[in-house]
Amino acid sequence: MSKYIRNIFLLLLAAATAGCTPAPSLQSTPQLRVASAETAGWVMGSIGARSNNSLKDLGSPYNTHAVKFRKLGSSTGGEIAFRRGLFSRTAPDFTDGPAPSAVFCQQLDEGTYEIYDVLIYRNAGETGDETYTAKNPLSIKFEIKSGRATYIGSLIAEAIWGKNFIGIPTATGAYFVVSDQLVRDSPLAQARCNNSTDKITKAIIAPESEGEKYFFRRLEH
Repeated sequence: MSKYIRNIFLLLLAAATAGCTPAPSLQSTPQLRVASAETAGWVMGSIGARSNNSLKDLGSPYNTHAVKFRKLGSSTGGEIAFRRGLFSRTAPDFTDGPAPSAVFCQQLDEGTYEIYDVLIYRNAGETGDETYTAKNPLSIKFEIKSGRATYIGSLIAEAIWGKNFIGIPTATGAYFVVSDQLVRDSPLAQARCNNSTDKITKAIIAPESEGEKYFFRRLEH
């Protein structure tokens, strides 16, 4: 690469980085806004991404690692995501170790909610976009109770690595490792919810069907 081309590349990279927008780890549609703050609760946890390859530290190549949820019986919902796109990134709260992650806390109406899908996405450049979602609907339930926060766990995306026909490592999707990091996550999560409650119910999500167990794998201590 010539010095001129290299300088142009660095200028473009700096401009792109300067325009990078911090992305919240939890986004909800207007339909998820609480009907009554007096009877609402909260969902909290953390989400991040790391590599699944123990031989090479390739890391996850995906731009978006997202979990979609909704109130049971509703057709609309919210999204918990860890983004590493060029123009939209989730600022991690924890950067020690191989799995940067961010906490989330969202006020929700009381009731039963379900995780119904995932979204693993990257812009693969000239080869086009690459997207992975659940082939069959998921239904991993959690409860939101009035005046309490429900902690659903730490969700860390692991990239699945294989090799193509000429032996080059290639990612073929991802899944989430679910673990209990309540002691670590709760102080920051409570702060994100303006310390609205100190009543926390630990309810680490528990996949049951084969499809759910493919995308969400419990890490037992």
